[in-house]
Amino acid sequence: MKHLIIYVNPDEKSFSHEIKEYVKNFSLDQGHEIEVRDLYKVNFNPVLSLKELQMLEKDELPKDVKKEQEYLEWADFITFIYPIWWQIPAMMKGYFDRVFSYGYAYILEDDQPKGLLPKKKVLKYNPMGTPRDIYEKNGLRKAYEKAIDKGIIESTGLKIVDSILFGGNPRDHNSLRKKYLEELESSLNKAFD
Repeated sequence: MKHLIIYVNPDEKSFSHEIKEYVKNFSLDQGHEIEVRDLYKVNFNPVLSLKELQMLEKDELPKDVKKEQEYLEWADFITFIYPIWWQIPAMMKGYFDRVFSYGYAYILEDDQPKGLLPKKKVLKYNPMGTPRDIYEKNGLRKAYEKAIDKGIIESTGLKIVDSILFGGNPRDHNSLRKKYLEELESSLNKAFD
């Protein structure tokens, strides 16, 4: 299986980084081909410019966007790993804006988005500082899932098979970190079963 990991976090000491390494090693141990797109390391430009919008109107793509779309086409399975800060990081939002472009990832039919990407399976892992139960109680988890899971990812045709929020900064709490790594392993085993 070809596994694409889209990763966003500049901090190599972050729990996001630990998740990325865990997912990468799990996939390699399963014998999958992997490609990790660390958007900071590849210097991905998240800004959708006027020039690019004008190019899109002419069905032209910048080379960096075309390259990311080729990775999506190559993959059988996609994992997104990025933290939740105030919202999703600007780098991730810019990736969605530029790479999941109109005419490539979706079109509108009868005023509804119609996904153009094949129904590839997606995992989504998001560390955050806010404890998970608070994010649940205040309604932000539902809002986040509606905006990102439904509004972006699934509206392109991709299918989320698991999405985990890792709250409460597990990097500083070993018992929480251990619990979350067990959740991660369980999620990966189910997804790749």
